[in-house]
Amino acid sequence: MGNIIISQQAIQFLHHKYGKCHIHLVIYRDIAKTGCWYSAKPLTFVIKTKAMNKKPNEYFVMYDDSYGVPVWIEKGILKQLENKPILISIKKNGFIKCLNVDIGVQLLERR
Repeated sequence: MGNIIISQQAIQFLHHKYGKCHIHLVIYRDIAKTGCWYSAKPLTFVIKTKAMNKKPNEYFVMYDDSYGVPVWIEKGILKQLENKPILISIKKNGFIKCLNVDIGVQLLERR
């Protein structure tokens, strides 16, 4: 499996937003919102991340707990993420902050 790196800013953001409760970080597939839903284009999946207060369901597997925040990955994308580095950081869009996930080649393209 690849390495997961969670930035210190992301950990602070999670603890500030969710307080002292137990946080689960979930990496999952979502449908990219491109164009009209009724078009004949194939669906495009993007990998996203979110934080939850409760343990995810059986479609997820616990991947890493080295930062004190358990990271869960959807079983359907586990093979796709195999042997790739994963960086979870903060994305700032004006006054809005959210979690950002970069995987393997995306990580190199951004840098």
